[in-house]
Amino acid sequence: MKRCELPEAGTQNTKGTKVMRTSAKRVLQFAGLGLALAALAGAAVAYALEFSNARNRAALCVGHLTMVGIRLKVYASEDAGKFPDSWLQASNEITSAAILVCPDDSIPSYKTDWQGLTETNFSYPYQGRGGGLHQTNRVLTVCPFHGHLLLGDAAVIRHRPGTPPLPTQSRDGALWWEGHASKLE
Repeated sequence: MKRCELPEAGTQNTKGTKVMRTSAKRVLQFAGLGLALAALAGAAVAYALEFSNARNRAALCVGHLTMVGIRLKVYASEDAGKFPDSWLQASNEITSAAILVCPDDSIPSYKTDWQGLTETNFSYPYQGRGGGLHQTNRVLTVCPFHGHLLLGDAAVIRHRPGTPPLPTQSRDGALWWEGHASKLE
């Protein structure tokens, strides 16, 4: 069997065009394909990381609300079962003001002391004024970014993205959760 000879690189073929070895062409083609695939994979990883970061921020928000709920229960148990009238009134129990800032909010979370803060420095609007420990379904705050609810019994009802808002009802000047955990499954 006769061996096929390839022309030298840089010589001209019968059509007058320069000859490039087939293996060099394929290397360039694979390199181009490899770059395109790497760019596509990079975009997919960036999207996945952003989605993961959004889920992590939502989970951190639930953690903030859980800590706040526990602190408000401690406050109420020391004050005849009554919740404070404002976040500032609860500053002795809530030691760090940073947990009153949702991770998705643009409010600087580096403000961890209470000096110079007002009710507008917090992400979560306080709605527990006049409430008490006996009002377990009373909404103490709602995260304006994720829709999570903090209830009077320190339970946090997590809102799932893409679902309708959690069922609440305004009654007697307060917001109440009208759902049941089994309905969220």
